[in-house]
Amino acid sequence: MENVNNENIKLLFYEGINFLQFQIELLAEKNENLKNYTYIQYIEKNTPLIVNETITKIINKDDFTEKVTKLANIFTDIKDYMQLKVKEIENSKLYITKELQDVFTDYTNMLFNNLDSFDLHESFKGWTEDGTIYNTRAEERIISSHRAGTETLLLNHFAENLDKFTWQLADLLDEFLQLTKDNNREEKPELNKEIMTNLIKMKDDFKVGDKKTFLYKNSNGNIWELTIRREEEIYEPFKFAIVGTKVGTNQTWSRRYTDIKKALLHIVNDFNENANIKNRYSNIEEYLNEKIKLIYKYEENGNYYYEDENENLYCENGNQNVGEICLMYCTKEYGEPICEVENLEKYELVNNPKNNPNYERKKANEYNYMMLDRLRSDCDYFLGNGNGFLGHLYYKDIDKHIEEMKKIYEAFSNEEKPEWISLEDINNYKERMCEMLEKNEEEEI
Repeated sequence: MENVNNENIKLLFYEGINFLQFQIELLAEKNENLKNYTYIQYIEKNTPLIVNETITKIINKDDFTEKVTKLANIFTDIKDYMQLKVKEIENSKLYITKELQDVFTDYTNMLFNNLDSFDLHESFKGWTEDGTIYNTRAEERIISSHRAGTETLLLNHFAENLDKFTWQLADLLDEFLQLTKDNNREEKPELNKEIMTNLIKMKDDFKVGDKKTFLYKNSNGNIWELTIRREEEIYEPFKFAIVGTKVGTNQTWSRRYTDIKKALLHIVNDFNENANIKNRYSNIEEYLNEKIKLIYKYEENGNYYYEDENENLYCENGNQNVGEICLMYCTKEYGEPICEVENLEKYELVNNPKNNPNYERKKANEYNYMMLDRLRSDCDYFLGNGNGFLGHLYYKDIDKHIEEMKKIYEAFSNEEKPEWISLEDINNYKERMCEMLEKNEEEEI
């Protein structure tokens, strides 16, 4: 589905204003038709086809559905309020129905005229300040001063109540604009080496006004939405411009460059313009040829897990030999391998456990711990449910079995020796197993 833009949102609000103005006309004519229409029903029956299609697109977009419903309710509430107040005035002794309708008309005109600014909070500020908006109108009528004062107060009271709806609309418009910005940002690619390489290749194909928009996350973790654009000839020798906004803020930035490589280099150097701070890269080729750093994070089930600067997860088979790399892309949630990483020469493993001088010994110890535990388990089973059967021992012989256990145990340094078994425990295993074997042999005789 095509993205929703600010003009679409403006149209959504414009139709709400048209809905209110249409209702005011019906009130003036005392026309009962359509009085119970909601905002959505009005759009379905009265808006031109092209407008209806645009608004329907917004209504049916998942992220916008809730806010469209909220907007429809506000416009419908305003319509109901206007109907109620006109009815109350008509049933009173005051003859200001026409003036009240003028209040409503002025209100909708004010909405319409100020919508272009997309800053309704500022545009609406002071609309009813000091209670003086309708004083002139009331004084122009030939009525008693008491009635004029009463009517003026009533009219300003109605205007102030309408202003409460105004703030609701202003807040909702801000939410719509932020949602539109976030929604469109999702479609923008994040600047990477591949995109940079393509931009450099196509630099001569850029025509005046051509532009590309992308996101860039700098070394501080800030995300910028940047647009690179081919400039007009009047700006020679500058050929390209970059304009950007820091996401989530009002901070903007823009510069012109004589060359697209210089523009990209300025970006990857985090827009550095301080002569006292050394640039990280002296040219864009240095950046493009730099290996992608994968930072070691943790080990699990014999695999080593790494993250790149974008928090993508990779795993390496920990059983590979030193100097050998076998990388897999992984899911972030569970670390499950997805597919093998190609072009390994582009990657650099940072804090790779294999670079530890004790790596080989560590891996050997891991195997020896497992083997020693396996031999110990054989001893326990031999003495228990194994009923002294030699076939349950890994080496099928007590002396050989115990000899290997001692050999493994004594290969560990004092700091590495396991706490769950000792040399004394191993000797006890031999003594008990020999006793059980002798007992079984005697019973057989």
